[in-house]
Amino acid sequence: MEPTSIIATINYWRPPPPGEAEQPFGVTTAGHRRRKYNPQPTKIYNLRGREHEFDLDKNGFQFVTDCPSRERRWDDEARMREHVYPEIDALLKKVTGATHCYSMGHVIRRFSIADGLAAQEGKADNEIVTLTTPATVANVASAAVANAHPDQSYNGAKYVLDNIISTLPDRAVAADLAAKAKGNNRWATINAWRPLGLVTREPLAVCDAASMEESDLRAAPVQHNNPTVADGDANPPQCKDEKWQVAANPQQKWYWPNAMTEREVLLVKCFDSRRDGRARRTPHSTIQTLGDCRPVRERIEVRWLVFWEGVDAEGGDEGVRG
Repeated sequence: MEPTSIIATINYWRPPPPGEAEQPFGVTTAGHRRRKYNPQPTKIYNLRGREHEFDLDKNGFQFVTDCPSRERRWDDEARMREHVYPEIDALLKKVTGATHCYSMGHVIRRFSIADGLAAQEGKADNEIVTLTTPATVANVASAAVANAHPDQSYNGAKYVLDNIISTLPDRAVAADLAAKAKGNNRWATINAWRPLGLVTREPLAVCDAASMEESDLRAAPVQHNNPTVADGDANPPQCKDEKWQVAANPQQKWYWPNAMTEREVLLVKCFDSRRDGRARRTPHSTIQTLGDCRPVRERIEVRWLVFWEGVDAEGGDEGVRG
């Protein structure tokens, strides 16, 4: 029988000590894993049987079932771009009505929360941490991320767009993205999360964007340390970036898809330029549950820039919730 809800710990924003500034996130470093949070037991509702109740514009996430991939080799970069990216491109256009999607790259997470914590032992805060198995070497970004966050703040999403346009090797594609960005078109950043098998450990939970206040969000600068997408950090070192942290608030409502399979995709909106009342950001976090068992879950996360050409970039009012 499907559980209707569970209690799991969510790691929320923890204020810095009095008189101190917010510390930057050092992506892929030991200090990133040592960051202090405010852990709170949180009720998390099962999406199973309720998939139709949630969508990207109302809630900031959408659970797509019966969406298999024809790809079976997830360690081949060329095959990923040839098969997986077009599949997600088509799915995003179908679900959102977008006119253009550009992949910012992907990361495959094969390591647990405990793996990430163990890997930083004995390292200085600014040291890059790697995780190794006989089959792969990856940095600590490839371990599950267990804190409430959207990937970018509103400013951070604009920084990401600018970073991509300024550093993309294919200058024709960069020019096309720049033209779309300057054309006052609506745009968003959306993550597509697909397991590579049945999820029996450390699932992903998402927060309903409509259930949280703007005042729950806390901006923090991000320091990038590795420029390769394969290592989970698509931004060049020293680039400007910013993400949200999330303060605990009992009115927030969290959800997770129990026993998610490789035939399913969870779409998570990190940013939307529209200010007309639709969801603009969706916190998410890996969680640990009492039912965790079997091997560490593996999943691929493909990150996208999505454009709606001919749709006004903002519209609405700055102060509208969501």
